[in-house]
Amino acid sequence: MRKAREFLRASDIVGEVLIPDNGSTAGSQQLAAREGARVLLVSIVLASLNFTLMKFWAFAERA
Repeated sequence: MRKAREFLRASDIVGEVLIPDNGSTAGSQQLAAREGARVLLVSIVLASLNFTLMKFWAFAERA
């Protein structure tokens, strides 16, 4: 997390760190959230990716 945020700052990139939650019980989601990441359920991540790809394909088909 720290390295990712440092990279964003050093690169002058405005953004956030997203961590997919796949249901693991190792506690990595809680650690990431404590460090400032936004933790998303994998199903939400996949749905968002699917939506983005659908928009891209629709755009590509029109070009």
